[in-house]
This record gives sequence, C-alpha cells and structure tokens, in this order.
Amino acid sequence: RRSILANTPKPLLKLEAVEISQMITEADAKAHLLKAGLPIPHGIVADEADLLVAARNIRFPVALKMMSKALAHKTEAGAVALDIHNSEDLLRAANEMKDSVSHFDPRATTDTYLVEEMAPKPLAELVVGLRRDQQFGACLTLGSGGVLVDLIEDTTSLLLPAQERDIEDALEKLKVCKLLDGYRGAESADKSAIVDALMRLCTYAIENAGSIWEIEINPLFVYKDRVLAVDALMQVNTA
Repeated sequence: RRSILANTPKPLLKLEAVEISQMITEADAKAHLLKAGLPIPHGIVADEADLLVAARNIRFPVALKMMSKALAHKTEAGAVALDIHNSEDLLRAANEMKDSVSHFDPRATTDTYLVEEMAPKPLAELVVGLRRDQQFGACLTLGSGGVLVDLIEDTTSLLLPAQERDIEDALEKLKVCKLLDGYRGAESADKSAIVDALMRLCTYAIENAGSIWEIEINPLFVYKDRVLAVDALMQVNTA
C-alpha cells in the first residue's frame, strides 16, 4: 500500500478487441523492434540465390533462419542453423533446412532466409512477452529465457502501462536475477539498461496498440551494459 501511494500507477489501458491477428516473419518483427529502439543483430533477408552475398556482407560466422509466417517455433521445425563459418556450410544448412521444414509443415516452406551475425555469448537470457489479454488488457511478462523458459518456469507479469520502478521490482523477483547481479564472480549486468529497453518496448507497443496484438522476444541477450533481441515473434491486427 505504501509503495502504491508513493508511486501512483497510471490508469490501465482501455481494452480493445482484436478480431483478426496474424503472425509476421521474424525479420518484420525485428524491424518493429528497431523502431522501438531495441538493438537487434545485423541481418540481411535474402533468397537462396543471394545467401552467399548476404553472408559475405555480414561476415562469417553467421546464423541462418528460414522466414515464414507459418513458423512460430523455428527450432522445432529445424528452421534455424547457428555458428556457420563458411560458404559451403551455409549452402548445406539451407538445403537441410528446406528438407526439415518441408517434413515439418510443407506450407511453411519458403525460399526466403534471414542471415544474421552471430551474437556473442551473453551474461544471461530473458524472455519478454507483451500481449493484450481479453480480460486484463495489455500486460508484460518477464522471465528466464532461452532453453530455461520451460525448464525452470521463472516468470512474472505486470499490467501496462508500467513505470520503471515496476519493471525493476519484476526483475528482482526472478531467479535469473542472480545472473544479472554477477553469479559466482561473473560480471554483473547494468539493470538500468534492461529497464530502459523494456520501457521503450512497452511505449512502442502502447503507441501501436491498434495494430500490434502480441510481441515475444526469446531470447533477449543481456550483456554488461546493453541488451540484444536475438529472436522475435509478433502478431499484428489485420482487421
């Protein structure tokens, strides 16, 4: 009660119904994140014939991902290849990827790929989700990201609009916060940089509430003084 009185929350957002939503590709979702002010890996969208040119412009090692609106979870479909170091391995990965996705879901197979620079190893990984719940309205979910999402189920949620203090408190509740604080002598992360990035994301989602239905970033790589949105999924209103 004292905390609420000392930091008066802003009024909750008006609940807006969305009749039709559609997933967009990761490349398009990351274009939105860039507009929101979140850093993303340098990447180039290319068809199969231009993969080598794209990779050389970015420089090896690279990550390769098939772009399709039907690929909500690319890892399960075999639509992701990481740490590719040369042209031969890149072309092999593209061929294997096409076969894997075709077996997973023929309708999801495309000839469009995202070639990205490989991100350095982070201090920690977060999952970030923004969505408009039909009952509660806009909300933000934070948690341990990457493979830890389902393994330890370390998440917390808060309603939007949120203040910086709210996001700081949410981070402190997570088990992954021990990594952010520098676990067993490791470097600690500047949590203010995380909060700043999340505030920018929330502001962008609120300002575009009429068109954006859901945003999921998993993982959000956390470094000593910055974050990097490595993977993104977004649902937009098409009505």
